Amino acid sequence: MQQTYVFAYGTLRAQTARGDLLTRFGEYIGEGVIQARLYEVAGYPGVVAADNPSASVTGEVYRLRQPRIAWPTIDRYEGCAMDSPQPHEFERELTSVLMSDGRRLTAWVYFYRRDVRGLRQIFSGDYLNP
Repeated sequence: MQQTYVFAYGTLRAQTARGDLLTRFGEYIGEGVIQARLYEVAGYPGVVAADNPSASVTGEVYRLRQPRIAWPTIDRYEGCAMDSPQPHEFERELTSVLMSDGRRLTAWVYFYRRDVRGLRQIFSGDYLNP
């Protein structure tokens, strides 16, 4: 059976108020980084893909136990559920994650889909340690 992973870089990380959402549906696998840039949107972060290999965003990886049950709730929280207003601010996509132990895996990431001009970039790549 193929595993389903989610990379959480912001308000779904364990240390946040909504950190329970992913632990309710899955198990913590470890920390990792993705090739992306991180921005402060409006009290929450957004990531956009980056061509520069040195651009990285830190996050936590969770393995979902029952993805079909989890996705509607997580997508609704991220504002990209089927019934969420269009156009969606975030879109869920698969991307490569470099785990802290050196292995690579593919995980779902919520990418920010709006214009980032005027947003503050978080150069540390870590929303919890800007």
